[in-house]
Formats: sequence, structure tokens, C-alpha cells
Amino acid sequence: MYTCANPVTELEQLMLDLMYDDLAKRCKGKIVTRDTFQSFFHSNGLMAELMLTKFDEKRAGVIGKDDFKRAFELMVKGTFEEKAEALFDFYRVEKSKGIGYG
Repeated sequence: MYTCANPVTELEQLMLDLMYDDLAKRCKGKIVTRDTFQSFFHSNGLMAELMLTKFDEKRAGVIGKDDFKRAFELMVKGTFEEKAEALFDFYRVEKSKGIGYG
């Protein structure tokens, strides 16, 4: 789970809630599905799979509001070190201590 040293403000929290709710309305339920996520952010293939895997911390196949807000909080308000650690973890598919090549 990612945490952020610089939490979002109340206004930013409201904006994230509205953004998530808008995405969820495009789905049949009240949670963001893989297809909606890929369509909204114009991503597909391996990159989208990696993003969804990292954002879906409960491994439910969907992105819940808390996961969504936590991920965006890190990307927008995170320190350089927090973002670097998350990016490294993002590309490290296996739970090794490094990123492999080949």
C-alpha cells in the first residue's frame, strides 16, 4: 500500500470523489471496472494491466474509491522519493529486490 507524506486538501479530496463517482457512473455498479479505467485513461495492453494491478490493492478486479484516491494522491502530492519508490515497484512485477532485464 502506498502512503503519501503530503495528504490532499479538502478541495482536492472533493475533486477526487467527483472524478471517481463520474467514472463509476459509467459502469454498471458503483466501482470502476477495468474496461472503464482503460477507456477513460486511453490505456490498454501491458501498461494498463500494470496500473490496474498496482491500483487494485484488494485484487478484486476493480478499482475502489479508496484505491483510486490513494493512487492519485501519491501521483500528485507525493515526494520525489515516494514517487520513485512507487514507480520502481510499478515496474517490478515480481517481488524481487530489483528490476530484471531479458
